[in-house]
Amino acid sequence: CLLQPGARRLRSWTIGAGVCASLGLLAAIWASGADATIRQILEPMGLAPAAALLKGNLIRALLHGTCAFAVGAAVFALRGASRNRMVTLLALAVAWLAVDAILVDRHFITAWDLTSHYRPNSIVKQIVKEDGPAPVVANYASPNLQHDWFSASFIANGVFNCVPSPQAWAGDFFRQLQERLQADPLRFWELCGARYAVLPLQAARALIGPRLKPISTLQLANSEVRAASDESRAAVLAQVPKAMPYAWLTPTWSVVPETESLQAVVSRANERRTIVVGTKPAEFGSPEATAGTVEVVQVRDQANSLKTVIEIDASTDQFLVLRHSAQASLVGATLDGKPEALQRANHVWMGLPVPAGHHRIEVSVARDLVALGLNSLPLLVLLGLLAAIKHKSTKATREFIVKV
Repeated sequence: CLLQPGARRLRSWTIGAGVCASLGLLAAIWASGADATIRQILEPMGLAPAAALLKGNLIRALLHGTCAFAVGAAVFALRGASRNRMVTLLALAVAWLAVDAILVDRHFITAWDLTSHYRPNSIVKQIVKEDGPAPVVANYASPNLQHDWFSASFIANGVFNCVPSPQAWAGDFFRQLQERLQADPLRFWELCGARYAVLPLQAARALIGPRLKPISTLQLANSEVRAASDESRAAVLAQVPKAMPYAWLTPTWSVVPETESLQAVVSRANERRTIVVGTKPAEFGSPEATAGTVEVVQVRDQANSLKTVIEIDASTDQFLVLRHSAQASLVGATLDGKPEALQRANHVWMGLPVPAGHHRIEVSVARDLVALGLNSLPLLVLLGLLAAIKHKSTKATREFIVKV
Protein backbone atom coordinates (compact mmCIF):
# COMPACT_ATOMS: atom_id res chain seq x y z
CA CYS A 1 0.00 0.00 0.00
CA LEU A 2 2.80 2.43 0.91
CA LEU A 3 4.46 1.88 -2.48
CA GLN A 4 1.26 2.58 -4.42
CA PRO A 5 0.16 6.11 -5.39
CA GLY A 6 -3.35 7.42 -4.89
CA ALA A 7 -4.66 9.46 -1.97
CA ARG A 8 -8.06 7.74 -2.01
CA ARG A 9 -6.51 4.29 -1.55
CA LEU A 10 -4.34 5.51 1.32
CA ARG A 11 -7.37 7.12 2.93
CA SER A 12 -9.23 3.77 2.75
CA TRP A 13 -6.35 1.94 4.38
CA THR A 14 -6.14 4.60 7.10
CA ILE A 15 -9.86 4.35 7.83
CA GLY A 16 -9.78 0.53 7.78
CA ALA A 17 -6.87 0.35 10.22
CA GLY A 18 -8.53 2.92 12.46
CA VAL A 19 -11.78 0.94 12.53
CA CYS A 20 -9.88 -2.24 13.46
CA ALA A 21 -8.07 -0.37 16.24
CA SER A 22 -11.43 0.86 17.59
CA LEU A 23 -12.93 -2.64 17.47
CA GLY A 24 -9.92 -4.04 19.33
CA LEU A 25 -10.29 -1.40 22.05
CA LEU A 26 -14.03 -2.08 22.42
CA ALA A 27 -13.35 -5.83 22.63
CA ALA A 28 -10.76 -5.24 25.38
CA ILE A 29 -13.26 -3.12 27.33
CA TRP A 30 -15.91 -5.87 26.95
CA ALA A 31 -13.46 -8.61 28.05
CA SER A 32 -12.57 -6.68 31.21
CA GLY A 33 -16.14 -7.14 32.51
CA ALA A 34 -17.04 -10.52 30.98
CA ASP A 35 -15.86 -12.80 33.79
CA ALA A 36 -18.95 -15.02 33.76
CA THR A 37 -18.97 -15.44 29.97
CA ILE A 38 -15.27 -16.29 29.82
CA ARG A 39 -15.59 -18.85 32.60
CA GLN A 40 -18.62 -20.40 30.86
CA ILE A 41 -16.60 -20.78 27.64
CA LEU A 42 -13.63 -22.31 29.46
CA GLU A 43 -15.53 -24.82 31.61
CA PRO A 44 -16.16 -27.45 28.85
CA MET A 45 -12.40 -27.46 28.14
CA GLY A 46 -11.50 -27.91 31.81
CA LEU A 47 -9.75 -24.51 31.90
CA ALA A 48 -12.08 -22.70 34.30
CA PRO A 49 -9.47 -22.64 37.13
CA ALA A 50 -7.20 -20.60 34.83
CA ALA A 51 -9.96 -18.13 33.89
CA ALA A 52 -8.29 -15.12 35.56
CA LEU A 53 -4.96 -15.78 33.85
CA LEU A 54 -6.52 -16.35 30.43
CA LYS A 55 -8.72 -13.28 30.80
CA GLY A 56 -5.64 -11.15 31.48
CA ASN A 57 -3.87 -12.64 28.46
CA LEU A 58 -6.94 -11.95 26.29
CA ILE A 59 -7.13 -8.30 27.34
CA ARG A 60 -3.40 -7.79 26.75
CA ALA A 61 -3.64 -9.43 23.33
CA LEU A 62 -6.58 -7.22 22.32
CA LEU A 63 -4.78 -4.08 23.48
CA HIS A 64 -1.66 -5.21 21.66
CA GLY A 65 -3.70 -5.62 18.46
CA THR A 66 -5.31 -2.22 19.02
CA CYS A 67 -1.87 -0.64 19.25
CA ALA A 68 -0.70 -2.45 16.11
CA PHE A 69 -3.68 -1.24 14.04
CA ALA A 70 -3.26 2.28 15.44
CA VAL A 71 0.38 2.36 14.32
CA GLY A 72 -0.70 1.09 10.91
CA ALA A 73 -3.31 3.84 10.62
CA ALA A 74 -0.72 6.45 11.60
CA VAL A 75 1.73 5.20 8.97
CA PHE A 76 -0.93 5.29 6.24
CA ALA A 77 -2.04 8.77 7.30
CA LEU A 78 1.55 10.08 7.25
CA ARG A 79 2.07 8.54 3.82
CA GLY A 80 -0.96 10.40 2.51
CA ALA A 81 0.16 13.70 4.06
CA SER A 82 3.87 13.44 3.17
CA ARG A 83 4.47 12.08 -0.32
CA ASN A 84 8.26 12.32 -0.15
CA ARG A 85 8.96 10.44 3.07
CA MET A 86 8.82 6.90 1.73
CA VAL A 87 12.12 5.74 3.25
CA THR A 88 11.24 7.20 6.66
CA LEU A 89 7.84 5.50 6.72
CA LEU A 90 9.23 2.15 5.60
CA ALA A 91 11.91 2.40 8.30
CA LEU A 92 9.17 3.18 10.83
CA ALA A 93 7.17 0.16 9.67
CA VAL A 94 10.20 -2.14 9.98
CA ALA A 95 10.99 -0.73 13.44
CA TRP A 96 7.41 -1.33 14.56
CA LEU A 97 7.49 -4.93 13.30
CA ALA A 98 10.67 -5.51 15.30
CA VAL A 99 9.19 -3.98 18.47
CA ASP A 100 5.96 -5.94 17.91
CA ALA A 101 7.88 -9.23 17.67
CA ILE A 102 9.76 -8.44 20.89
CA LEU A 103 6.53 -7.60 22.73
CA VAL A 104 4.81 -10.78 21.54
CA ASP A 105 7.81 -12.86 22.53
CA ARG A 106 7.98 -11.28 25.96
CA HIS A 107 4.28 -11.40 26.85
CA PHE A 108 2.74 -14.31 24.95
CA ILE A 109 5.46 -16.87 24.17
CA THR A 110 6.21 -19.18 27.08
CA ALA A 111 8.96 -21.78 26.79
CA TRP A 112 8.27 -25.06 28.57
CA ASP A 113 11.07 -27.52 29.24
CA LEU A 114 9.63 -30.81 28.01
CA THR A 115 12.86 -32.76 28.50
CA SER A 116 11.46 -34.64 31.48
CA HIS A 117 8.13 -35.26 29.73
CA TYR A 118 9.77 -36.78 26.65
CA ARG A 119 12.85 -38.14 28.38
CA PRO A 120 14.20 -41.40 26.95
CA ASN A 121 12.48 -44.14 28.93
CA SER A 122 13.86 -47.67 29.27
CA ILE A 123 12.38 -48.77 25.93
CA VAL A 124 13.76 -45.79 24.01
CA LYS A 125 17.19 -46.24 25.57
CA GLN A 126 17.31 -49.90 24.57
CA ILE A 127 16.27 -49.20 20.97
CA VAL A 128 18.69 -46.30 20.51
CA LYS A 129 21.57 -48.23 22.06
CA GLU A 130 21.21 -51.38 19.98
CA ASP A 131 19.83 -50.21 16.66
CA GLY A 132 22.36 -47.60 15.50
CA PRO A 133 21.49 -44.74 13.11
CA ALA A 134 17.84 -44.28 12.15
CA PRO A 135 16.34 -46.81 14.63
CA VAL A 136 12.79 -48.05 13.98
CA VAL A 137 10.04 -49.25 16.32
CA ALA A 138 6.57 -50.63 15.70
CA ASN A 139 4.58 -48.91 18.45
CA TYR A 140 0.97 -50.09 18.84
CA ALA A 141 0.69 -49.39 22.58
CA SER A 142 -0.19 -45.67 22.50
CA PRO A 143 -2.73 -45.00 19.75
CA ASN A 144 -4.50 -42.23 21.67
CA LEU A 145 -3.65 -38.94 23.36
CA GLN A 146 -3.74 -40.46 26.83
CA HIS A 147 -0.19 -41.73 26.31
CA ASP A 148 1.00 -39.21 23.73
CA TRP A 149 4.18 -38.74 25.79
CA PHE A 150 5.14 -42.33 24.94
CA SER A 151 4.78 -41.82 21.18
CA ALA A 152 6.50 -38.43 21.36
CA SER A 153 9.41 -39.88 23.32
CA PHE A 154 10.36 -41.93 20.26
CA ILE A 155 10.19 -38.91 17.95
CA ALA A 156 12.11 -36.67 20.38
CA ASN A 157 14.93 -39.22 20.57
CA GLY A 158 15.23 -39.97 16.86
CA VAL A 159 13.33 -43.29 16.76
CA PHE A 160 11.12 -43.74 13.69
CA ASN A 161 7.70 -45.36 14.27
CA CYS A 162 6.81 -47.39 11.19
CA VAL A 163 3.17 -47.77 12.27
CA PRO A 164 1.28 -45.28 10.07
CA SER A 165 -1.63 -43.36 11.55
CA PRO A 166 -4.53 -42.51 9.19
CA GLN A 167 -4.19 -38.79 9.88
CA ALA A 168 -0.44 -38.37 9.47
CA TRP A 169 0.34 -40.96 6.82
CA ALA A 170 -2.48 -40.67 4.28
CA GLY A 171 -1.19 -41.87 0.91
CA ASP A 172 2.20 -42.80 2.36
CA PHE A 173 4.35 -45.75 1.24
CA PHE A 174 4.29 -47.26 4.75
CA ARG A 175 0.50 -47.20 4.87
CA GLN A 176 0.33 -48.93 1.47
CA LEU A 177 2.76 -51.62 2.57
CA GLN A 178 0.98 -52.18 5.87
CA GLU A 179 -2.40 -52.52 4.17
CA ARG A 180 -0.99 -55.10 1.75
CA LEU A 181 0.62 -57.09 4.59
CA GLN A 182 -2.22 -57.03 7.12
CA ALA A 183 -2.27 -60.83 7.16
CA ASP A 184 1.43 -60.89 8.07
CA PRO A 185 2.32 -57.94 10.33
CA LEU A 186 5.65 -59.56 11.23
CA ARG A 187 6.83 -59.35 7.62
CA PHE A 188 5.84 -55.68 7.57
CA TRP A 189 7.96 -55.01 10.66
CA GLU A 190 10.87 -57.01 9.22
CA LEU A 191 10.86 -55.07 5.93
CA CYS A 192 10.63 -51.78 7.84
CA GLY A 193 13.62 -52.65 10.01
CA ALA A 194 11.61 -52.51 13.24
CA ARG A 195 13.83 -54.52 15.55
CA TYR A 196 11.37 -53.95 18.42
CA ALA A 197 7.58 -53.89 18.65
CA VAL A 198 5.42 -52.55 21.51
CA LEU A 199 2.04 -54.30 21.49
CA PRO A 200 -1.00 -54.68 23.73
CA LEU A 201 -0.67 -57.89 25.72
CA GLN A 202 -3.52 -59.75 24.00
CA ALA A 203 -2.19 -58.98 20.51
CA ALA A 204 1.33 -60.02 21.51
CA ARG A 205 0.15 -63.40 22.80
CA ALA A 206 -1.25 -64.25 19.38
CA LEU A 207 2.04 -63.42 17.60
CA ILE A 208 4.75 -64.65 19.97
CA GLY A 209 6.93 -67.27 18.30
CA PRO A 210 10.28 -67.70 16.52
CA ARG A 211 9.78 -64.43 14.61
CA LEU A 212 8.71 -62.39 17.66
CA LYS A 213 10.42 -62.88 21.01
CA PRO A 214 8.98 -61.19 24.15
CA ILE A 215 11.41 -59.20 26.29
CA SER A 216 9.26 -57.68 29.04
CA THR A 217 5.68 -56.94 30.06
CA LEU A 218 5.10 -53.31 30.92
CA GLN A 219 2.50 -50.68 31.67
CA LEU A 220 2.33 -47.04 30.57
CA ALA A 221 1.81 -44.92 33.67
CA ASN A 222 2.02 -41.16 34.21
CA SER A 223 4.86 -40.23 31.81
CA GLU A 224 6.81 -43.36 32.71
CA VAL A 225 7.12 -47.04 31.88
CA ARG A 226 6.46 -49.43 34.77
CA ALA A 227 6.30 -53.14 35.34
CA ALA A 228 2.76 -54.34 34.52
CA SER A 229 0.35 -54.71 37.44
CA ASP A 230 -2.90 -54.98 35.46
CA GLU A 231 -3.10 -57.33 32.47
CA SER A 232 -5.98 -55.39 30.91
CA ARG A 233 -3.69 -52.36 30.55
CA ALA A 234 -0.42 -54.18 29.95
CA ALA A 235 1.79 -54.08 26.87
CA VAL A 236 4.66 -56.25 25.70
CA LEU A 237 8.05 -55.15 24.42
CA ALA A 238 9.13 -57.79 21.90
CA GLN A 239 12.12 -58.25 19.61
CA VAL A 240 11.87 -58.92 15.86
CA PRO A 241 14.99 -61.04 15.20
CA LYS A 242 14.84 -60.93 11.38
CA ALA A 243 14.35 -57.18 11.01
CA MET A 244 16.48 -55.55 8.32
CA PRO A 245 19.47 -53.57 9.66
CA TYR A 246 20.15 -49.88 9.09
CA ALA A 247 22.17 -50.64 5.94
CA TRP A 248 22.72 -53.90 4.08
CA LEU A 249 23.99 -55.23 0.74
CA THR A 250 22.05 -57.59 -1.52
CA PRO A 251 23.79 -59.54 -4.31
CA THR A 252 20.73 -59.36 -6.62
CA TRP A 253 18.14 -56.69 -7.28
CA SER A 254 15.17 -56.22 -9.57
CA VAL A 255 14.26 -52.90 -11.18
CA VAL A 256 10.48 -52.60 -11.62
CA PRO A 257 8.08 -49.79 -12.63
CA GLU A 258 6.42 -47.66 -9.95
CA THR A 259 3.08 -49.45 -10.44
CA GLU A 260 4.63 -52.87 -9.71
CA SER A 261 6.85 -51.89 -6.78
CA LEU A 262 4.44 -52.73 -3.94
CA GLN A 263 3.47 -56.17 -5.23
CA ALA A 264 7.08 -57.06 -6.05
CA VAL A 265 8.23 -56.15 -2.53
CA VAL A 266 5.44 -58.18 -0.90
CA SER A 267 6.12 -61.30 -2.96
CA ARG A 268 9.85 -61.24 -3.77
CA ALA A 269 11.88 -58.94 -1.48
CA ASN A 270 14.17 -60.63 1.06
CA GLU A 271 17.68 -60.33 2.50
CA ARG A 272 19.16 -61.50 -0.84
CA ARG A 273 16.93 -59.56 -3.24
CA THR A 274 15.96 -55.89 -3.29
CA ILE A 275 13.18 -54.32 -5.33
CA VAL A 276 14.20 -50.99 -6.89
CA VAL A 277 11.85 -48.52 -8.61
CA GLY A 278 13.06 -47.51 -12.08
CA THR A 279 11.93 -46.75 -15.61
CA LYS A 280 13.80 -49.66 -17.26
CA PRO A 281 12.81 -53.02 -15.71
CA ALA A 282 15.70 -55.48 -15.49
CA GLU A 283 17.49 -58.02 -13.27
CA PHE A 284 20.93 -57.27 -11.86
CA GLY A 285 23.58 -58.98 -9.75
CA SER A 286 24.78 -62.55 -9.21
CA PRO A 287 22.42 -64.99 -7.43
CA GLU A 288 25.38 -67.18 -6.41
CA ALA A 289 27.37 -64.31 -4.89
CA THR A 290 27.72 -63.78 -1.15
CA ALA A 291 26.24 -60.60 0.29
CA GLY A 292 28.98 -58.08 1.07
CA THR A 293 29.78 -56.70 4.51
CA VAL A 294 28.60 -53.32 5.80
CA GLU A 295 30.11 -51.41 8.70
CA VAL A 296 28.89 -48.08 10.05
CA VAL A 297 32.14 -46.52 11.17
CA GLN A 298 31.17 -42.99 12.16
CA VAL A 299 28.15 -40.80 12.81
CA ARG A 300 28.79 -37.09 13.29
CA ASP A 301 26.67 -34.00 13.78
CA GLN A 302 27.67 -31.11 11.51
CA ALA A 303 26.38 -27.55 11.15
CA ASN A 304 23.55 -28.23 8.71
CA SER A 305 23.33 -31.99 8.34
CA LEU A 306 23.64 -35.35 10.04
CA LYS A 307 26.16 -37.59 8.30
CA THR A 308 26.64 -41.32 8.55
CA VAL A 309 29.83 -42.88 7.17
CA ILE A 310 29.59 -46.46 5.92
CA GLU A 311 32.41 -48.79 4.85
CA ILE A 312 31.46 -51.69 2.55
CA ASP A 313 33.25 -54.69 1.03
CA ALA A 314 31.72 -56.76 -1.76
CA SER A 315 33.10 -59.39 -4.13
CA THR A 316 30.58 -58.45 -6.86
CA ASP A 317 28.44 -55.49 -7.89
CA GLN A 318 25.67 -55.22 -5.29
CA PHE A 319 22.90 -52.92 -4.10
CA LEU A 320 23.15 -51.02 -0.81
CA VAL A 321 19.82 -50.40 0.95
CA LEU A 322 19.69 -47.52 3.45
CA ARG A 323 16.99 -47.18 6.07
CA HIS A 324 15.97 -43.64 5.20
CA SER A 325 12.40 -42.94 4.16
CA ALA A 326 11.76 -42.79 0.42
CA GLN A 327 9.92 -39.50 1.08
CA ALA A 328 12.98 -37.90 2.71
CA SER A 329 13.85 -35.45 -0.07
CA LEU A 330 16.68 -33.99 2.02
CA VAL A 331 18.75 -37.20 2.01
CA GLY A 332 21.91 -37.29 -0.12
CA ALA A 333 24.77 -39.75 -0.58
CA THR A 334 28.30 -39.86 -1.94
CA LEU A 335 30.23 -42.92 -3.13
CA ASP A 336 33.98 -42.50 -2.63
CA GLY A 337 33.47 -38.74 -2.55
CA LYS A 338 31.31 -38.53 -5.69
CA PRO A 339 27.59 -37.62 -5.39
CA GLU A 340 25.23 -40.49 -6.20
CA ALA A 341 21.49 -40.39 -6.84
CA LEU A 342 19.43 -42.44 -4.40
CA GLN A 343 16.65 -44.72 -5.66
CA ARG A 344 13.56 -46.01 -3.90
CA ALA A 345 14.25 -49.51 -2.62
CA ASN A 346 11.87 -52.09 -1.11
CA HIS A 347 9.06 -49.56 -1.59
CA VAL A 348 9.72 -47.63 1.63
CA TRP A 349 13.49 -47.07 1.82
CA MET A 350 16.35 -45.73 -0.33
CA GLY A 351 19.51 -47.20 -1.81
CA LEU A 352 22.12 -47.17 -4.55
CA PRO A 353 24.09 -49.71 -6.61
CA VAL A 354 27.77 -50.09 -5.65
CA PRO A 355 30.59 -51.73 -7.64
CA ALA A 356 32.66 -54.62 -6.35
CA GLY A 357 35.47 -53.81 -3.93
CA HIS A 358 35.95 -51.64 -0.86
CA HIS A 359 34.05 -48.35 -0.83
CA ARG A 360 33.15 -45.50 1.49
CA ILE A 361 29.63 -44.07 1.44
CA GLU A 362 28.55 -40.92 3.24
CA VAL A 363 24.85 -40.40 3.83
CA SER A 364 23.70 -36.91 4.83
CA VAL A 365 20.29 -35.85 6.10
CA ALA A 366 19.77 -32.09 5.96
CA ARG A 367 17.97 -30.37 8.80
CA ASP A 368 14.43 -29.04 8.59
CA LEU A 369 14.46 -26.34 5.91
CA VAL A 370 11.06 -25.01 7.03
CA ALA A 371 12.46 -24.11 10.46
CA LEU A 372 15.55 -22.65 8.82
CA GLY A 373 13.33 -20.53 6.56
CA LEU A 374 11.24 -19.27 9.47
CA ASN A 375 14.38 -18.28 11.35
CA SER A 376 15.53 -16.29 8.29
CA LEU A 377 12.13 -14.67 7.68
CA PRO A 378 12.84 -11.32 9.44
CA LEU A 379 16.02 -10.87 7.38
CA LEU A 380 14.15 -11.74 4.18
CA VAL A 381 11.44 -9.18 5.02
CA LEU A 382 14.06 -6.49 5.62
CA LEU A 383 15.86 -7.33 2.35
CA GLY A 384 12.54 -7.19 0.52
CA LEU A 385 11.79 -3.74 1.92
CA LEU A 386 15.25 -2.48 0.99
CA ALA A 387 14.80 -3.86 -2.53
CA ALA A 388 11.44 -2.10 -2.81
CA ILE A 389 12.98 1.18 -1.62
CA LYS A 390 15.82 0.84 -4.13
CA HIS A 391 13.37 0.07 -6.93
CA LYS A 392 11.23 3.07 -6.00
CA SER A 393 14.22 5.44 -5.81
CA THR A 394 15.62 4.13 -9.13
CA LYS A 395 12.25 4.68 -10.81
CA ALA A 396 12.01 8.24 -9.40
CA THR A 397 15.54 9.00 -10.66
CA ARG A 398 14.66 7.80 -14.15
CA GLU A 399 11.52 9.93 -14.21
CA PHE A 400 13.57 12.95 -13.09
CA ILE A 401 16.13 12.38 -15.86
CA VAL A 402 13.38 12.04 -18.47
CA LYS A 403 11.79 15.30 -17.33
CA VAL A 404 15.15 17.10 -17.45
